[in-house]
Formats: sequence, C-alpha cells, structure tokens
Amino acid sequence: MPTLSPFWSHAVRLTGRLDLSGVPVGVDPGRLPREALIAHGVRPRHASALTSDGPGLHAERFVRWSDPGYPDRLRRVPHAPPVLFHEGDLERLRAPGVAIVGARRCSTEGRRMARELARAVSRAEGTVISGLAQGIDSEAHAASHGRTIAVLGQGLSTRMPEHRERLRRRILDEGGLILSELPPERPASRITFPMRNRIIAGLSRVTVVVEARERSGSRITARNALEAGRDVMAVPGHPSQELARGCLTLLREGAGLVTEPADVLEAAGLEACPAQATVDPVLSAMGRGTDFEGLLARTGLGTQALLRRLARLELDGHIERMPGGWYGPATR
Repeated sequence: MPTLSPFWSHAVRLTGRLDLSGVPVGVDPGRLPREALIAHGVRPRHASALTSDGPGLHAERFVRWSDPGYPDRLRRVPHAPPVLFHEGDLERLRAPGVAIVGARRCSTEGRRMARELARAVSRAEGTVISGLAQGIDSEAHAASHGRTIAVLGQGLSTRMPEHRERLRRRILDEGGLILSELPPERPASRITFPMRNRIIAGLSRVTVVVEARERSGSRITARNALEAGRDVMAVPGHPSQELARGCLTLLREGAGLVTEPADVLEAAGLEACPAQATVDPVLSAMGRGTDFEGLLARTGLGTQALLRRLARLELDGHIERMPGGWYGPATR
C-alpha cells in the first residue's frame, strides 16, 4: 500500500488553503526547502508545516500535484488540491470535461435536461463531471454510461447513503472515475462540498447549471469556474420557479444560454455524434401511448422484465408516465 511523504501528508491536511500555482510544472514541492516554497508563493506558516516531519498517510491510490498523471487543467486552478485520491479509470481525465450540476430537489424537466445533456456529451466522447449528489448530479452520471467523473465531498473510504453507493458502483463498473482530495476516512461536512465544487469546475472546459436556487452549491461551482477562466452556461426557466432563479441570475451576469445539447457541445469543442438508430420493442409496442396491461399483451414480456425495461427507458429519457397509468414517448 503506497504511503504519502510527510510533505504531501501535510499538504492534504491544508487542502483548500494551499496554493501551489507559483511552483513551476515538473518541480516536486516536496523536494523544496521552506524558503523556496515561500519564494514560489506558499504561505510561510504552510511552508513550515510542509517541511516539518509528520506522519505518513496511507491510501489505496493517489496522484500528487507534481505527478505527470495529475490533470493539467486542475493544476493551475487557484488552491488546486495537492493530492487526488481515486478509484476507477484515470483515462477519463484525458477527454474534454463538461460539468453538469444542479439542484438536489430538482424538477422532472430538470432531470430530463440533465440526462439529455449527459448523453450528448458522452456520445461526443467527452466526460461528464459532477458531484454524485441526488438530483441533477445523479441523473447526469447515470446517463453518461461510464464516461463520467464523480467528485466526492468526503474520503473514498467513508460510507454514503445506499442510493449513492449503488450509483458509485455503477460508475466504476461502467469504466468511470471517482475522485476526492480528502483523506480516505474524512467524512463529509459543510465545508467539504464547496471544496469539491472547485475541483468539478477546475476539471471542466464548461460548467453547465441545469437548475439552481438563488443561493446554492451550483452557484458556487459556477463562480469557481469563472475564477478558473472557464465557460459557464445555464438552462433558463420561468421566473416564477424557484429552481430557475439561480440560472436566470447567471444568464443575467453573462453565462451562455443552453436550450439544447448542441449549445454545450459547441462551447466544449465537441462534435455531435448521432445516436445509432435502434428499434426498441417496447417503444414500438407503445405507439403514442398505452397502459401497462396493453404493453404486457403486445410485447410478450413478463411483468418484472417489462417493469425493468420501462424504468430504463424512463431513466434514459425515451418515455414518460402519463395520467391514468399510461406510458408514452417523451415529448422532448
């Protein structure tokens, strides 16, 4: 099991306040004396802590700020995390990243838009980046089919609610990546989620806010993106809707407008890839709309198999539940 040196052990504990952006790329700060760290812009008290002896920190896998595998886009963000702990495929860091973030308690329309944007980005061979939270984040991760990076606001070894654990396992099974700057046993807290948000923004070419209240974590992510010199985009909504107010404020402040996936792909420098034309038997049997019993009769599937297929089609945004227990094709 690898062990972090005393320098990087202290650096992890100073995460969120340590700014190594003045250190030249390719130079390992762990080999610099205190005076050299200060000359490169590290605060004196941090330089003292970093150059003093301290306990090592164990982890399954990690990449340091000075390592070649550390993502270049993140390295130059103000207060970039000195160490990233990870699970999954680090190759996900090589593809152009698009952050898709938004409210935990989101609307049906917001969920649909998050899935639509994530599918377009993943089909264009980009990487969807989000925070594994309930709502918009989870919808974006699930629709990316493994072309995704989930950034946690807690250590990789800490427990989380079962629905998030299931999504985490699915991301890893499909070839995605899980990241955290926090020591493996560090639990989530009020301060760790804003820390996570700056990583989401720093890894991405574009940050897209799907739904957000006026004061929200998504607004913090957007601000982090602007501070890092990255593009910010937002999906508009009706002014009377609380979930639209954060997005409308961002648009008023100059964020790019998102009305369809092509807007995001263009901003991220991705080329749209049309989905392969396939004929789903359930969609074919559904026509313009029918009820569950009608689908059972038309498809010949068993009850459980049909329920699973309908859940998958609804999650992917192909169908909608209609009044009276009917199902029909999605309207957008």
